[in-house]
Amino acid sequence: MSEERSFETGLQDGAELGRILSSVERDGSESSALRERIAKALGTRERRARRVVVTGPPGVGKSTLLRGVLATLRARGDRVAVLACDPSSPKTGGAFLGDRVRWSSFAEDDGVFIRSVAQRGEFSEMCARVDRMADTLDAAGWDWVLLETVGVGQNEEAGLGDARKLLVLSPACGDEMQMLKAGVIEAADVCAVNRLDLPGADRWVTMLEETLALGEGDVAPVVRVDAANGGGVDELLEALEGASA
Repeated sequence: MSEERSFETGLQDGAELGRILSSVERDGSESSALRERIAKALGTRERRARRVVVTGPPGVGKSTLLRGVLATLRARGDRVAVLACDPSSPKTGGAFLGDRVRWSSFAEDDGVFIRSVAQRGEFSEMCARVDRMADTLDAAGWDWVLLETVGVGQNEEAGLGDARKLLVLSPACGDEMQMLKAGVIEAADVCAVNRLDLPGADRWVTMLEETLALGEGDVAPVVRVDAANGGGVDELLEALEGASA
């Protein structure tokens, strides 16, 4: 078996793909040759996978919503890879919690690939790492590559090449709307509002829509979701598929 063929075969094996992703994430001395192999494996299919950055303030239900998205995509037969950014362990420098806790329900599904990415170093460096990892997953033939961020503040925006940006919010954000308005809201391609059972939810959604309408260019659609029960996921996927990256 040729070296290139062996590499392409390795992309299809979960354990070997994990080792390749580790090399890509480290970006060590072998990175240049590795990037060439990945580019060759991509070939004319360059960035075929749908890429989505899932971001938003901590506690709005990003992980819960993502589990509903995964379940719906798997019911369609789509293969989904998730890069889950986690705080770095102060001892090892690796991801602190990751997929061990949040994604155990998909552990036996070979159509789902979960990879934790430690949020270490400069923000731009992390963006570059996950972009290279997404290229690798694309070369491996995954239909969707989803990046879940730790949680954003005023001017933070996770980077992933050719990705649609999904901003998850809830009425619990309250006065944070003013803070977010100057940052990620303008960059969102789609907004999902979760926890609509909270008091004043309808008024808050209206305020969000009015805020978005004040911006320039296309207005990001606002989709109401029930992350805990999977409500609104079909509508959310339709909005993501129709959004321009």
